[in-house]
Amino acid sequence: MVLPMNRTYSTGLISINTLESMSNYYTSFFAPLIKDNDIFEPAFSTVINDLSCNKYKKTDVICLKPIEKNSSQWDSIVSILKLHNYTCEEYFCFGNWYQSVEGMEYIDYFNNLPSRLKNTIIRKTKKLNLRSNFNTKIYTQYEDIKKHYHEFEHVYENSWKNKEPYPEFIKRIALEFSKKSSTRLGILYIDNQPVAACLWFINNSVASIYKLAYIEEFKALSVGTILSAEITKYVINNDSITIIDYLTGDDPYKRDWMSTRRERWGIIAYNRKTLIGMILALRYIIVSKLKKLYNLRNNYFSHNN
Repeated sequence: MVLPMNRTYSTGLISINTLESMSNYYTSFFAPLIKDNDIFEPAFSTVINDLSCNKYKKTDVICLKPIEKNSSQWDSIVSILKLHNYTCEEYFCFGNWYQSVEGMEYIDYFNNLPSRLKNTIIRKTKKLNLRSNFNTKIYTQYEDIKKHYHEFEHVYENSWKNKEPYPEFIKRIALEFSKKSSTRLGILYIDNQPVAACLWFINNSVASIYKLAYIEEFKALSVGTILSAEITKYVINNDSITIIDYLTGDDPYKRDWMSTRRERWGIIAYNRKTLIGMILALRYIIVSKLKKLYNLRNNYFSHNN
């Protein structure tokens, strides 16, 4: 089993020894890596036992996120942590919208879209096709992506979106993945200028939608929607994918493109075998009970007024 984790020590009056998922702002899914799922429980139990009892690095808190909530792994992780004297705080991270396209051509996928979205794609595409200066490109090869990546950056910097916090991180991922033909960079041009851009990744028959942006002044032309439709058509018809994944967030537009939603959750596990872990566990239990009492009180008065 491989469990990528990062150990930190908080500074202050007390030092909390925390082990947390090696994940960051961009991480959409985290899970222990194991070749044989049949031995997941004993393997994970062995890891947690070592983390709990190692006299040199006894862990006070374990933080795992974002994990798929409705999965056998989630249930096993929680039960094993509790078995090893951890108190588990479970919390919602974000919704994840995705679409199964196994055995589909793009026309099959398109026909299942909401009528409003289909009409927008058809109408706006016809309108843009009347302009001789409109075209879209889906770049898949390293040299092309390296050459045109600055166009993606230009669109993103001039869109409505907040400034990218780690632009070099995203760029290096895009270029490294493109060496394995796993990056899909989509650009929509008007007058030979990039006005919409998107970044997708292909891995294990899954197409992950990572970034989409368009320049605000072209919003009325639905350039973001048209580009999304074009790259979706490309990956379904050319990349033998079975899933399209919108990764993180419950943005309303995502349910127009995807049919299924699942949730990613996190776990904060307090080790009751350490003094600090026990204090943090008691604080969590007390605060949880007070919140329940507060909610019960509010519900009682709201029903009786």
